[in-house]
Amino acid sequence: MKLRLNKAISSSIALLMLVIVIVVVAIPMMEYISTIQQEGVSQSALVNNYVYLKSLQSKQVEYGHPAIYYGNSSILFYYTNGTFVPPTNITITKILYLSSSGIWTNLTSLKYPLTVTTFTNITLPPYVQGRPIIVVTSLGNLFFLTPMSSIGPYSTSGKGGFEVATQIYESSGPITVSTNLTTNIDGSYKNFTTPVAFVNQTGTFSIRIPQYVYYVERNGSVITGVFRNWIELGQGILNSSTSNEVTVTLEGSPLVLIGNYSPLNAQDHVTIQVNPSQVEPVEVIIDGVHYTISGTKNLTIPAGFVNFTVVTTSLNYTISRNIIEHFEYQFTSVSGRSFSSTSFITFLNPDTHYSFIVSYNNDYNYYGIYIEYSYIEYPYNVTCIEPDPYYYYYYFNPNNPQEYGLYFQLGNNLYSYSNSTPYYIKSGNYNYSAIGIYFGQTSQNFYVYFTNYQIATFKGLTWGPYEYYVNGTPISSDYIDINSPLSITVVYTWTEGYNKL
Repeated sequence: MKLRLNKAISSSIALLMLVIVIVVVAIPMMEYISTIQQEGVSQSALVNNYVYLKSLQSKQVEYGHPAIYYGNSSILFYYTNGTFVPPTNITITKILYLSSSGIWTNLTSLKYPLTVTTFTNITLPPYVQGRPIIVVTSLGNLFFLTPMSSIGPYSTSGKGGFEVATQIYESSGPITVSTNLTTNIDGSYKNFTTPVAFVNQTGTFSIRIPQYVYYVERNGSVITGVFRNWIELGQGILNSSTSNEVTVTLEGSPLVLIGNYSPLNAQDHVTIQVNPSQVEPVEVIIDGVHYTISGTKNLTIPAGFVNFTVVTTSLNYTISRNIIEHFEYQFTSVSGRSFSSTSFITFLNPDTHYSFIVSYNNDYNYYGIYIEYSYIEYPYNVTCIEPDPYYYYYYFNPNNPQEYGLYFQLGNNLYSYSNSTPYYIKSGNYNYSAIGIYFGQTSQNFYVYFTNYQIATFKGLTWGPYEYYVNGTPISSDYIDINSPLSITVVYTWTEGYNKL
């Protein structure tokens, strides 16, 4: 009986341990399986989103947003369908070309990634031109093109998109520039700015772009381009490929014309002169290079468009100890053409001499003004003043006006009295006054003896302004005209309160 009881207990314990093991192992396993399922759902969503974006990009290119054209020398991306929603950018991670050995090779001369957001022209090196290419995007789309082929909309109604762009082709590659385009594509002649696109066009019309264009680099230097030829991408007929004014006939398919310019390599001799001649030195910047002009300077600069900036817009010129002339920039004339702006771009024909005259106007002067302090012991109608007691009168020193807060106000400025050093003050009409009154020592009485032999007794006499002189002549008006060097003298004396005795 005891043996059976032990076996039963052992079986129960074993069963309990088995349940514990199952619980410990099964629960984490279920959570792991659930996590894997959730991750599978997330990964599936990511894959689906990627597939959607990749497909959307492909459709946008097919609908012309942007369309891709491959000519013999360049790949052109341009937006022919402005109504496509949403607009798209294309990020190019590689451009492959089929080499002469039959191997697809990455074009390594470009800096990837290339992001296309607006009209873009990618010029290909000579060894790639004329060979099939594949444009690889960041979404994994592969756009295969052969020379003179395109991916994008072709109108079946006999009309196609038409676009004009302009570039200066330098040794380092093309530089896209904007310039004026004149065309009668819509009937009457109108002006547009390149790059410009026209949708649903057909027929024959004229276009004209300038003979010269320019591009300003970050350092202020200018690259001038002279027209060389048209680059045609798509289907169309031009009556000339080397004239900047041509007649275009569309053939029912999209056409892109690129006005191709070559850098202008020519020099001009110029003379820079400052007027009037005493205004010097003057600093100017020509095509990013700083020059200091004193009088006249002869220079040799690149012909074509010139970026000219006047740095010195105002300056002072001392013609004597007491006169300083102030000059303000007025205009610059270039062989008869005037520019009032301090910075402008003008065109210089190659191999021609030009004169730049930078003119200034003497709009006002500074004059040396002596502001002098003087005094008389008594007013003119007084013969004597006697304080009581007598010694109080000598506590005041009339030769130290600043010590007692006495100044001269001219306009909105205060000046200390200085009989030896002038102040340089701008020409003009100024109100004036003497500032500060010294309250002298008081006593029981001040005995004032007048010239009419009368005697009066006062208390609290003050030392204040009594008369004003300009160049020794008394003045009584409320304003002083400063149009030459002057000496202004304020005469102080003893007064009763603020009134003359």
